[in-house]
Amino acid sequence: RCILYSLIARDVCRAMGFTTEVLPCTVMIQNRAALENLGIDRGAYRLIIGDTIDPPVQHNGWNGHLVAVIQDRLFLDLSLTQASRPQHGIRLSAMYGPYQGPAPTPDEPLPPFAGLLLDAERPSECEVVWLANPSNLGWMDAPDAKEARRRKIVGKLVRTIDRVF
Repeated sequence: RCILYSLIARDVCRAMGFTTEVLPCTVMIQNRAALENLGIDRGAYRLIIGDTIDPPVQHNGWNGHLVAVIQDRLFLDLSLTQASRPQHGIRLSAMYGPYQGPAPTPDEPLPPFAGLLLDAERPSECEVVWLANPSNLGWMDAPDAKEARRRKIVGKLVRTIDRVF
């Protein structure tokens, strides 16, 4: 759902007058045991969405993740909940944060643009790092990228925002 949710966010923000783009990225998530370099037998768990170095076999879908970037200052990830793995101590929700828009370089082709350490005082802590991957454009061919798929919801959201504000 990252494609649909990010494009809805982009379209609504644009309708409200904000410069907004979508950014393909790779997301790396690891639980506390992985952060402490404990082995799999001690509960370490890592998840990479959009792994372009060792990609999984794709039966459908796109090997990547998409977020909205607003005014080159804020990123919005509305679909991160899909990566929750409560059995491994990873509980995620929609997230936003400052966008630190790096440009890829030959030494760092997937530069990080954001990172969060969640629940620092609890054993269920996990780390999330977003890495810009602007050349991963496979999302553009996905059914969720079609404007018709989001037209009604974008219209309803814009009308609701206009009424409230």
